[in-house]
Amino acid sequence: SSERGLSSRKIGDNGFDLWLLGMLVTLMVSKSIFSPNVFRFSGDEGLAKNLAGYELNVSRDGVHKYANARSTLILKPMFPLSFSNHHPMLCWRGDGFEVIGESMGKLGEVDCYRAKLQRNTELLKTAWWYVDETGNRTTSEWEWRWKALSKKKQFYLVNFAAVNEDELLFSSAQTRNGQLAFRISD
Repeated sequence: SSERGLSSRKIGDNGFDLWLLGMLVTLMVSKSIFSPNVFRFSGDEGLAKNLAGYELNVSRDGVHKYANARSTLILKPMFPLSFSNHHPMLCWRGDGFEVIGESMGKLGEVDCYRAKLQRNTELLKTAWWYVDETGNRTTSEWEWRWKALSKKKQFYLVNFAAVNEDELLFSSAQTRNGQLAFRISD
């Protein structure tokens, strides 16, 4: 009999992975059907309706898009047991952008994911991370989901995009890494 290393193991080889995935999906569906879900968009997620220098567009699922001619700040309420949560690059791809060079990096002093976005001749720089309502940041999907479930924290995806690196840094600094979009009082 031959020994197989972990590097050659494929998902579903022993059936446990499929069972675990099935249990996770069952748990998520059951939770959404049988218990009140406090992790859903209520229409008032504590995000500002006004941010100096930006126009606001709020989608029906609670995504707040603050935009001007040179940059965009997107804040999306995240819900740990929702099927609508996905990697932000899926939305950019859905808008017709090619994602180039996605990697971990920094925006100023903030740990984040970084990438370039290209659509035809348009080129943007983007950076994103997750933050809770108290300002605690993470780049880990597992961490924000765990804290949202275990500590009932509301997390948001913070995603900046701009026409160049200087504008990306400027919009991040101008909004204090997006924190000015969190409403204290409107």
